[in-house]
Amino acid sequence: MKSMRGKAASCQQGISLIEVLAAMLILAIGLLGLLAMQTRGVQLNQAAYFQSQAMFMAHDIIERMRANDGALDSYAIELEDFGDADAGYCDDADSACSAAEMAASDLYQWKTTIGDLFPQGDASVTLGTPSGNLQPVTVQVQYLYGELASYQLESML
Repeated sequence: MKSMRGKAASCQQGISLIEVLAAMLILAIGLLGLLAMQTRGVQLNQAAYFQSQAMFMAHDIIERMRANDGALDSYAIELEDFGDADAGYCDDADSACSAAEMAASDLYQWKTTIGDLFPQGDASVTLGTPSGNLQPVTVQVQYLYGELASYQLESML
């Protein structure tokens, strides 16, 4: 009986190298899955950041237009048109800027900020046909994030 116990104990003295390798393979596959999830999470976070910034910038120009409603027609601008760099800055109520000069200043500052915020960022403001006291406005902000992405806001001023 003693010889049987000794034989069984000598066969199972520790884990084999194959078991260690199999455990490390399973662990490596799990860590690669976590790494892929982390990478995708960072990508989605960046996409959400760009989308929220585009939304903020679209609302920004709408609010600038609302504050300067005497020159709404001056706010129309196309993609790839960066406004008048010589428009100056009409930053406060004490400046002697006309409504059109304020609009030119707003557009230049807005388009410059969009160019700084986004890779290949650009934007446009399109004015529709007025209906009574209201005028439809469409703001489009474009940027490159893997492919061309866009945010569009439609409002009535």
